[in-house]
Amino acid sequence: MFTVTLRTMGTPTLRARHIDDSGITPNTSPAITVVQPFSITKTATPGTVIAGQQITYTVRVTNTGVSALSTLRITDTLPITVSVVTSSTNGLMTCSGVGTVLCSMGTLTVNTSVVLTVTGTVSATALSGEQLVNSAQVGANGVSITRTATVTTTVQRSAVLTVTKTATSSSVTAGQQITYTVRITNTGPSVASGLRLTDTLPITVSGVTSSTVGGLVCGGSSVITCTLTSNLGVNASVALIMTGTVSATAPHNQPIVNTVAVSATEAAVVQSAQVTVTVVQPVGLSVTKVATPTVAIAGQQITYTVRITNTGPSTLNTVRLTDTLPVTVSVVTSSTTGGLACNGVGTITCTLSSLGAGNGVTLTITGTVSADAVHGQAITNIVTATAAEVAAAQTAQVATTVQRSVALTITKTAFSGTVLAGQQITYTVRITNSGPSAASNLVVTDTLPLSVTNPISSTGGVMVCSESGSLTCNLASLNPGSSVTWTITGTVSPGAQSGLVITNTAGATADEVSISQTAQVTTTVQRSVALTITKTATPNLVNAGSQITYTVRITNSGPSAASNLVVTDTLPLSVTTPISSTGGVMSCSGSSTITCTLASLGANSSVTLTITGTVSAAAPSGVPITNTAEVTATEVSIAQTAQVTTTVNTLADLQITKSEAYTSTPVVGSIVTYTLSITNSGPSFATAVYITDTLPVGVAFGSLIGMTPPNLFGTPVTTANAVFWMTDSLPTGSGLITFTGTITGSGTLTNSVAITSTTTDNTPGNNTNSTVGFTASGSTIATAVADLWLRAESTASSVALNASTEFVFRAGNRGPLAVEGATVAIQSASDLVARLLTEPNTHCPRTESGIICRLPLLLPGDEVDIGINIPVDQSGSFASIWAIESGLFDPNPDDNRVEQRWLVGSAEWRFFLPFLQSHLDTERDRVEQNEIYLPSVGSP
Repeated sequence: MFTVTLRTMGTPTLRARHIDDSGITPNTSPAITVVQPFSITKTATPGTVIAGQQITYTVRVTNTGVSALSTLRITDTLPITVSVVTSSTNGLMTCSGVGTVLCSMGTLTVNTSVVLTVTGTVSATALSGEQLVNSAQVGANGVSITRTATVTTTVQRSAVLTVTKTATSSSVTAGQQITYTVRITNTGPSVASGLRLTDTLPITVSGVTSSTVGGLVCGGSSVITCTLTSNLGVNASVALIMTGTVSATAPHNQPIVNTVAVSATEAAVVQSAQVTVTVVQPVGLSVTKVATPTVAIAGQQITYTVRITNTGPSTLNTVRLTDTLPVTVSVVTSSTTGGLACNGVGTITCTLSSLGAGNGVTLTITGTVSADAVHGQAITNIVTATAAEVAAAQTAQVATTVQRSVALTITKTAFSGTVLAGQQITYTVRITNSGPSAASNLVVTDTLPLSVTNPISSTGGVMVCSESGSLTCNLASLNPGSSVTWTITGTVSPGAQSGLVITNTAGATADEVSISQTAQVTTTVQRSVALTITKTATPNLVNAGSQITYTVRITNSGPSAASNLVVTDTLPLSVTTPISSTGGVMSCSGSSTITCTLASLGANSSVTLTITGTVSAAAPSGVPITNTAEVTATEVSIAQTAQVTTTVNTLADLQITKSEAYTSTPVVGSIVTYTLSITNSGPSFATAVYITDTLPVGVAFGSLIGMTPPNLFGTPVTTANAVFWMTDSLPTGSGLITFTGTITGSGTLTNSVAITSTTTDNTPGNNTNSTVGFTASGSTIATAVADLWLRAESTASSVALNASTEFVFRAGNRGPLAVEGATVAIQSASDLVARLLTEPNTHCPRTESGIICRLPLLLPGDEVDIGINIPVDQSGSFASIWAIESGLFDPNPDDNRVEQRWLVGSAEWRFFLPFLQSHLDTERDRVEQNEIYLPSVGSP
């Protein structure tokens, strides 16, 4: 007993050697039967397959072994030209895949079979004779071998072609064109290659042209031959279209047959198709139609000429013609020949009882193309003719292209050739279409000059206008012979310069106009201004010495701006120190005459000039003062003036006070000094001013000591108990009058004074004053007191020889009384020259007793300078003695005298302090005796 394991399929040969007791026996070959585990078979249906059709493969696997097979697997790899449609088994396996079908099952029992059926489609492009090889393989778990089955199938191509042929009509008029259409379709199942088409045209058809669809390449004329270089796919088609002309001589009712033959490599039978068309000869009625001009201008005339001819061979009866005009053409006239009777407008109908063979009649229609016919529009006119003997109506048509022609003109006018700055200007634009066509999409633009603003335009509602930026108006259509008017009103800038020429241009375009039509108008600007000037004064009644304010207002009522404005205001002589103001608007200068300038004053604008001055305090009361102002401008030929008159009033606040000076113990015979302080607080000068000083009983007027300022009043008039001063005019300010009186009686002496004037005084309470008064006794004479002093102002101690030198001395009054008539006596052995420096060119005279300088009125606190010139023509010493006297008591006489010495050509000098009054006589004697060396106290 032994076991043999088979590694391969087939019928094995086994050799065995038997060994027994007798030894080795010869080889033997026992018969052994091998059982295979499974078998596989594969078949294809059909055995020869048509490209494009289905093929079915059947695989059968049987368990031929002695035990069940587990996990059986079948793999079927299809040819690349076969696409799987379905795969199925007898319910025992599960399959998947397309190009390769994979199937498996769990267990296949002994002597059991499983069948796999795969159905696919052979590619329609598979080549004829191509071998399709299909193999299937089977395997199972636990079995180390596989089995394969293969089947081979031969491919053949088969294409069924269909061909159709049609003509445009079943009948054709001799001499007319006919079109044949041939269509070839491959219904499969395989693609068709080597496609060839042959179409032999009837001999009565000539002048053939052809076109193709689907890639056919054709040639020939009477015989058209076409080929297709590529395959014609399944259910694909190609077409041939041929157009030719049927012979005009072809017999009536002759059938003309056209046949086409189509072949292909895969088509076993040549396919053919034919079409028959019957030739129809005209019965003898022909109609033609022409249009003049060939291009119609919208709005102009067009003429249609229709000709009906009987070409025979017999008479035509009841001839009828119908001509329907395009809607854009309106009939103007129509005429006929040959007896045609016509009527109608939009459609013209004509009749003729009979028309002999070879004869013809004509209808001429003249119409007008609508002016608004669309540019480029084709208008078609069709005419139809019938006759009793003609079965089919004969027609003719002509198409004419419309063009538009427009002649636009534009005019522009201004209301006037000149316009005032600031006033309105009106422009009128008129656009006219002289035709003959309507103008479409009319656009009118008007660009106003920069100096014209605030435009308002009107077209009476005809056009749609926009007033932003450039003025633009639109109109959809303007008929020929029609016009539209556009009125534009604007305002010329008030500041436009006179003489400025403003140009306004308008333009018009339309779809039919290639070049914009323009028109322009020029207008010269002039300026016109209406200047007014008013003048007021505040207050109406002005006090002399007070301020007055003049207000000048200049208004330009337009309409133009006023340029180079000049305002001149000449103030009255009595008004001074003016201050002018215009709020910075004008530039002003001048004093007595104020001149203000302004470059431009706009229309309806004003400027105000205010002048404030002071009326002279001396202006007389009741006198009117008149102020006149005038204004000029470039645009004004005559200056405009205004004046105001103001009455002067005078008002003076006079005040007077009085003081007195006397010795501490006044007695009869002593002097009392009175000082009047007069003030005019204004504002005006006071006229006819009187001062009445009522002296007390016991005081007699002495003398006038002084008056400040001089000539403040005239010479006083005295009476027994009063002193009077008078002046015609008293200016504003203050003054003093100082006079003396002599006490003639004892008692309490009180002095009163009053000041009056013809000028109104609004504060009369201060017009009188009284002194406190004093008591005089009759025992002793009182002494008037004035403390005078004298000193040298020069510090030089020497004088250069032959040099001119002036030395200065100063005299003063410490008071308390004013001093008038004081003198300075100068004594010197030299020839000195003295003069009062406070009164230029006034020299002090030389007398027998020396030089006497008479001083002016010295009020308390006043000072006066005296200058002397020393002769320096020889060297030596010079000396002088100075003394001041007034006749009044001087409580401090030590400073009333000065002595001085100079050295000519030497630096030595002496300045002598005043000596006591007791030494005056002695020193004077020595000087007179030419003893010029004078000792001085404290000299070196």
